[in-house]
Amino acid sequence: AEDGIRDYKVTGVQTCALPILGKYQIIPDTMRNIVNSNYDLNEKFTPELQERLYREGLIKNKRPEIYNYLTGKSDNLEAAQKAMANEWAAVGHPDFGGRSRYQGQAGNRASISVDESAKALQKQREVIAKYRAQGMSEADAYNSGMGVALPDNTSATAKPEIGRAHV
Repeated sequence: AEDGIRDYKVTGVQTCALPILGKYQIIPDTMRNIVNSNYDLNEKFTPELQERLYREGLIKNKRPEIYNYLTGKSDNLEAAQKAMANEWAAVGHPDFGGRSRYQGQAGNRASISVDESAKALQKQREVIAKYRAQGMSEADAYNSGMGVALPDNTSATAKPEIGRAHV
């Protein structure tokens, strides 16, 4: 059974016994920072909640360089790549010759090259732009581009058949 967010002790001053949380390997300090009034602390730590924490907490709020690039508010691909590399040790950092920013710490090393992160970000941006071109709002295009199924009454007349690129 999945425990609620509160059960991971991310909201108080207690420390979490788990070194990372969920699919996106969120560390306890980061989890404490992204959990806010938008989350019910008793909500189960489901795959859907993890996706929401990723989209809203990590990408949109903690790493706006990624969000701004994906949504077309910025053309600064390198800033988005650096933000990814600063968040995930497996992503190569442009300023470190493609090595992980956390290289050598707890066995970390980059398994995603700078070129791979650039291609993934560019593809994801294209997906979101296609949704925008179909008439979706920025929020709906972003959520759809990140793989969220929207209700039938979205602002788009028809959802394009495009795939999701994983960032």
